Amino acid sequence: MIKTTFKAHPIMILSLMRPYIFVLVLPLVRALIQYVTTGQIDGLLNLEIIAFSIVLTIAILSYRAISVTVSDQYLTVKKGIFIKRRAVIELSRLSSVVLRRNIADLLFGSVECAINTEAGRPQKSDFAFKMYIRDTKRLFAMVYGDEARTTIKFSPTKIALLAATTSSAFSGMVIGVPVINQLGDLLGVALSDMFLNEINSISSKLDTVFPPIINTISLVLLAAYAISFLTTFLKNVNFKLLSDKNNIEIKSGLIVRRYIVFKKSKVNNVCIEQTPLMRLARRYSMRASIGGYSDKKGEKSVVVPAATYKSLIKELKTQFLQYNVGKNIINPLHTKANRNRFFFAPIVCAFAIIAAGAVTAILFEHFKSLIVFTTLVLFGIDAYYAYVCYCKYKRGKLCFNDSVFASGMFGFNTREMYCDKNNIGIIKIIQTPADRRYKTCKLKLTVRSEQADSIRVNNIDLKTALTEIKNNFSLQKTPFNE
Repeated sequence: MIKTTFKAHPIMILSLMRPYIFVLVLPLVRALIQYVTTGQIDGLLNLEIIAFSIVLTIAILSYRAISVTVSDQYLTVKKGIFIKRRAVIELSRLSSVVLRRNIADLLFGSVECAINTEAGRPQKSDFAFKMYIRDTKRLFAMVYGDEARTTIKFSPTKIALLAATTSSAFSGMVIGVPVINQLGDLLGVALSDMFLNEINSISSKLDTVFPPIINTISLVLLAAYAISFLTTFLKNVNFKLLSDKNNIEIKSGLIVRRYIVFKKSKVNNVCIEQTPLMRLARRYSMRASIGGYSDKKGEKSVVVPAATYKSLIKELKTQFLQYNVGKNIINPLHTKANRNRFFFAPIVCAFAIIAAGAVTAILFEHFKSLIVFTTLVLFGIDAYYAYVCYCKYKRGKLCFNDSVFASGMFGFNTREMYCDKNNIGIIKIIQTPADRRYKTCKLKLTVRSEQADSIRVNNIDLKTALTEIKNNFSLQKTPFNE
């Protein structure tokens, strides 16, 4: 049995010291700079040097204790100084291996390697360490084989379309606000206040029919959206899809390069999705949910960033042969009465918006222009919600076979979900008073994974749904019949 051992890269020492940078390293650097520029020694310098030396020694010993050994059937990870730890994993149990290269890695010839299974701690890779980039090809060849893979490249235009249609102002704020605050703390400057003051200044100069606060909010949202767009674009640019019979490899990124390899058999489910902005461009994206992938359990990996629906279905059949849609497709009842039920919620929301706008305008007449603007925006959102409800009525589909297919809406996004029947964790049947009257139900399917995908198909015939569940999941008697 051939065994190959891979050692960690020396830059791993810096990774192990990362939690102590702000506590030990930065104060030490400031003290040394102070000594060089002024000739004065900080009173705590000696203590900081001792603490830094201890942490550095432990980091060096920890780095030298890390090794990964790969044989024909097993992967063994060893680490620990005083308490030795050894993890033995069957190669068939690995769900994915993720490589990341930042600017420092490019300079030193290193790469961060994350080894993932469907076990381990939540929201964290099972094993992560720095290794030599020259060793990664041998590691991948031993774990996933060296079979030739078909390569598909995606242009920057398609990546820009993915970034533009999947970015949001909210995600931009989640990314941007902590970065701005941290940079401000390091520089000793209130950068967030500076940005808000600049936005307010620009807002005051804009001559529009909208109230000044609307201009300010719009500028903040646009700035946050721009941050989200740039982050998504840089993360996915240079996107390449490489595949063979059993594995998929994805390469992407500009500043931080990412390489992801996973077995097709470890895919929990595949989703074809279309955001509202993608709907304008008539494009869809395809994502796969892999157990233990990346730093978040069950995180999705983009397989195809943007393509027409026909192209995606062709790619789905090429890459995931295990997903076959059967002929017994269940649809919501296409009757006039059932269609009107889909529009019930938007109609109620429309009346609520009118009532809330009228009452608020009477109570706060000095803000009448702001209230009118807000009401119009809410009406626009409600109109789109009505369109979403119509899509649920027209596109809702469900099919149980060896693999499960479901089509519907998730939030404001169109979603088609494909998964193995054994990966379905929960089947939830929901009946409102209207469902009980018309003998229909809402069927929600949730995939068996930590951050599980789910999809709901509304207003389908209850008897048909129960029959399909009983036949396909070997249930002699369904609890819902009791």
